[in-house]
Amino acid sequence: AHLKAFLGFWPHFVMQADKGTGKDTVLKRLERAIGMTVFSRQSMQTEFRILTSCSYTSHPVGWGELSANKQDLINKALANLQEAYQYSHTRRGAELKDFLICAPVLLAGEDVPVATLQGKVVRNHLSTAMRGQLMPEDLPVFPVRQWLEFLAQLPKARVQDLHATCMEEMRASCSAAADDAGAERILTNYSAVRAAWVLMCDFCEVDLAQGGFIGDLVAQMNNHIADSKADREPWVWIVDKLLSEISRGNFRHPFLFDETDEGEAFLAVRTSHVMDHISSEHSLREFWDHLPVKSDRVFKRQLMTANVVAEDDIERTCNGRRVAHMVGLSLAALEQYGLSAARPVEKAPH
Repeated sequence: AHLKAFLGFWPHFVMQADKGTGKDTVLKRLERAIGMTVFSRQSMQTEFRILTSCSYTSHPVGWGELSANKQDLINKALANLQEAYQYSHTRRGAELKDFLICAPVLLAGEDVPVATLQGKVVRNHLSTAMRGQLMPEDLPVFPVRQWLEFLAQLPKARVQDLHATCMEEMRASCSAAADDAGAERILTNYSAVRAAWVLMCDFCEVDLAQGGFIGDLVAQMNNHIADSKADREPWVWIVDKLLSEISRGNFRHPFLFDETDEGEAFLAVRTSHVMDHISSEHSLREFWDHLPVKSDRVFKRQLMTANVVAEDDIERTCNGRRVAHMVGLSLAALEQYGLSAARPVEKAPH
């Protein structure tokens, strides 16, 4: 995390683990080894405490069980994490106190709700199968002071060149398409970790292949890219909410399930109706407030970019009314993003 002073950014780390896999043990040993502070759920019950926990340090801090807090606190914590990915100077409170939000945060828990932060985190999932022998109690602490002195002697250009080299090496093993902008940022984050590993091995005088770290890093990166494909785009969240509202029978605007001339099934709906429903529905108010896309024009452009539109600017009859300027969302394309539409069953005539 100390490379943030050279690169200008640093991803947060998500550690998810099931009960009994040793997550708390790893956290305690890490806390003891490098002098890292881990804040419990009870110590982060106000926005001020969340803000001060990640201000004025590039040394990592830990947050435990973020998902167990109230949704309002989670939203405020995620907003601070967005700012802490780089450096954010801000003034808060009635006295306008200065804060420099910059600390990389280790998020630990069984379920870490960071769907809006997929491009700003690296992650790992601990399981019982991965667990090795318990770490000895007499392990020495990590020489943090000597490590910082080692970094202070490095030219900034060398670290940036090393990061660029690591990006090229990681790109050769990356499973994402070349035009996937979200995957490019994930690649940048994992390449920064690889650059840190190279410098760490140089500092500790150990082999780069120690522990198979780089192979595991590449595997985690590709899993992250594949799993987060449906979480990185706001249009996916909107369509997911649309399909949920249709299944509940709560979407009162015209929509229609139909097929193209080639037999491809699609859902016809107007993008303006979708955004109008989400903005006006009381139960979706919190979802709407935290949505980065709020105009149907941007929503439609994202749908076109993702190639999920089977028919564009079509006109159909829905419930006896003629509706124009609809888009047909391909059900097969939506399935690739984990979006499944429940088609209504046609009632047989009496």
